Amino acid sequence: MTAAAPTALALACSVAPAAWCAHWFAGRARRVLGASRGLAEFGRRVRPALLVTVTLFVGALLAFLWPARTALPAGPSPAAPAATPSSPTPPSRRSAG
Repeated sequence: MTAAAPTALALACSVAPAAWCAHWFAGRARRVLGASRGLAEFGRRVRPALLVTVTLFVGALLAFLWPARTALPAGPSPAAPAATPSSPTPPSRRSAG
C-alpha cells in the first residue's frame, strides 16, 4: 500500500462533512442575504459563518485523517536522498560590471 492511501481514505470520508458544511453555510448565507441592506453588511454578517464552516470542515478532515493514518500501514519509505555536504557551499558571486 502506498503512503498516499491513508490520505486518500481520509479525503474520501470527508466528502459528506464537506457537503454538510456547504449546505449549512448556504442556508445561513441565504437567511443573512434576505435581511441585509447592502453588500458590505452582508459580508460583515456572513464572515463569522464562513469561519465556523471552514473550522468545522478542517476539524472533520483532521478527525478522519488521524485514524486513517494510524489504522493503515505506511508504505515503503522512498530511497534515501544522495549524500549532501553538511554545510552547503555558497554560490559564486560574479562582479556586475
